[in-house]
Amino acid sequence: LSVSPTNGLVSGGFVGGPFIPSSHVYVLTNRGTTSLTWAATRNQNWVGLSATNGTLASHATASVTVSINSNANALVAGNYSATVTFTNRTNNNGTTSRLVSLTVNPIPAPSGLTATTASTNQINLSWTDNSNNETTFRIERAPDNAGSPGTWSEIATVTSNVTTYSDTNLSPSATYWYRVRAHNAAGDSAYSNQSSATTLPLPPSNLIASAVSTNQINLSWTGD
Repeated sequence: LSVSPTNGLVSGGFVGGPFIPSSHVYVLTNRGTTSLTWAATRNQNWVGLSATNGTLASHATASVTVSINSNANALVAGNYSATVTFTNRTNNNGTTSRLVSLTVNPIPAPSGLTATTASTNQINLSWTDNSNNETTFRIERAPDNAGSPGTWSEIATVTSNVTTYSDTNLSPSATYWYRVRAHNAAGDSAYSNQSSATTLPLPPSNLIASAVSTNQINLSWTGD
C-alpha cells in the first residue's frame, strides 16, 4: 500500500470557522500483485474522512478526502494536531500516517471605535465589524479616572452586523470610556481600541434681564 501525497493537511481560520484549506485528497495505491484491504482512522473528532475502509485489487487506486469537519467550529483559539493513519489490513506493508495541523485564531476584533457626544445625557458609538461569524458585539463602559478608564463593566450587547450603539441616561459634563468585542459560541475576540467622549453640560437656567439705565441691561442666571 502506498499513499500520496506525502504532505499533511495544514489548515487555519478564526474561531467558529470556516477553515482553509478545508480538505486534502490522498490516493491509496495497491503496489502488490494480490488484493488487499485497507482502513483509514483519525484520532480527533474534528477530522473527517470520506471513506474509512475498502478493498484494492492489484495496482488499483482509491481516494480518501481528509477534511476539517464542523466539530472544529467549537474549538477555542489555539493550535491543534491530529493524525490520520492508513493501514494495510492484509499484511501491514505500507501502513503510514499523515499529520493534520489546525490553527484556530480568535475572532477578529472590531476596530475604529468612535465615541461621539450627542447631548447632555447621550454618547453615540460606532465601530468597524471585522468578523463574519460573530453572534453579538459586547459593549463595555468605564468612568473616567484622571484621564484614564476606571473599572470596566458590560452595558449592552447588539446582534451580529450591528455597528452602532447609543448610550443614554448618562450624567451631564461627564467623561466615559468605551470598548467593544465580538462574540460567538466559541468565545470572545480581543477588544477594540478604546474611545472616550464627554457629555454636554446642562444649559444655564433662570435668565433674568434687568434694565439699569438708558444704555445698560444687566443679565443674571443660574449655572447648572
